[in-house]
Amino acid sequence: LHIQTLPVFLGLATFAMEGIGNALPVHESMQNKDDYSSVLNLTMGTMTVLYSLFGVGAYLCFGSNTADVITTNLSGPMGSIVSVLLSCVVLFTYPVQFFPVSKLIDQAIGDETSNITVKQNFGRLCVVALTCVVAYALPHFGNVLSIVGCVFFGLLGFVYPFLMHLKGFPAELTPYMRAVDYCGLLFGVVTMVSGIVVNIQEMTATTK
Repeated sequence: LHIQTLPVFLGLATFAMEGIGNALPVHESMQNKDDYSSVLNLTMGTMTVLYSLFGVGAYLCFGSNTADVITTNLSGPMGSIVSVLLSCVVLFTYPVQFFPVSKLIDQAIGDETSNITVKQNFGRLCVVALTCVVAYALPHFGNVLSIVGCVFFGLLGFVYPFLMHLKGFPAELTPYMRAVDYCGLLFGVVTMVSGIVVNIQEMTATTK
């Protein structure tokens, strides 16, 4: 365990919660909202196990030579097959991740009707093209993902939920619940700050 790179790991692990932006839209779209908690717990538990097994398996295979993008460790026909399958996964899951963003775009252009308009499609196309350009142009892919995880998903996953719980239910909170909320807030802030600092240091050192 390398303590000095632990914030990088925490940032990447937090980035794995990228689907947190879909939590409320999915809840609103469910026919039986009472099942939401069980569905959420089952989904998060399953994904945690899969992510853990994948990460451990990759490290057992490649050790300290494990690359930021695991497909670069693979060679030959198997590497090509895995890259194609991974591209298909990104292609088919991108619309799901893009759903909350598309709703914001529709609000920004003042058109939330059921009919898809040219303005809506153009706005979505521009955002998708921008993400492709950023992904292609930026070096240090792992560090960039870690910074995004630390800042944005750290806020969404740790800081905001505990803060809203503290501010939204002040009269109902027991001392134990307050302690848990403050510990969660502290963990989120520490993860954000340390992750940003360590990732920038690694990116700067690699560039030099």
